[in-house]
Amino acid sequence: MLFARFHHIYTHKYDSAYSDAQTLNYAKKEWALSLRGFNQAQIEWAIEQCKDLFAWPPSISEFKALMQPSAEQMGLPSTRNAYVEACLGAHRPLTFQWTHQAVKQAAKLSDYYSLKSQSESYMLPIFKRHYQKVCEQVFAQDEFEEEPVKAISNEIKQMDNVDLIELKTKAHTNIDPKVLAKLYYYSLKTAKTVSREQFRQQSIEKAKKMGLDLDFPE
Repeated sequence: MLFARFHHIYTHKYDSAYSDAQTLNYAKKEWALSLRGFNQAQIEWAIEQCKDLFAWPPSISEFKALMQPSAEQMGLPSTRNAYVEACLGAHRPLTFQWTHQAVKQAAKLSDYYSLKSQSESYMLPIFKRHYQKVCEQVFAQDEFEEEPVKAISNEIKQMDNVDLIELKTKAHTNIDPKVLAKLYYYSLKTAKTVSREQFRQQSIEKAKKMGLDLDFPE
């Protein structure tokens, strides 16, 4: 199937790349070995990407690099946004309204308590590794099926529970509550931890860049 698709996509360029039967047979065997373990959905996805990226038939390494779409291409949160959501949801994983089960699973694999207590520099690489693996499972439909949750502001819901949004919106009615929620989500981290302080300092810097005069309690 793969080489038949390549033949129709690249026409005479395909014939030039695989000019004789022996070369073609060797190529088919090598590709079959190299793509063993990948499913049909991944192969189809990579073929579609080749149409836009390569004027000539791709090498095996080029093709394999296209086998997994990014989280955003699958309609999932980016790694960074998923990590922020995981940190928020780690406080109430059973009742938190996750945007996708993939984010929840990656948070669970990363360990909820660690997400609450460890620094971003330590946890983000761990979460990224788990999230990438879970995204691969989503794409392969191995363990997950995409189950979007009705869009609501998770950040606002969580911040309401600690009275931060209510407090700040009373003082700053001209500021988007979503912005405040993101700036103050550091307060959900365990008190007196390095992680909480790092997130707090990041919020202070972001607020300065946005020209916001806000208090960030320790």
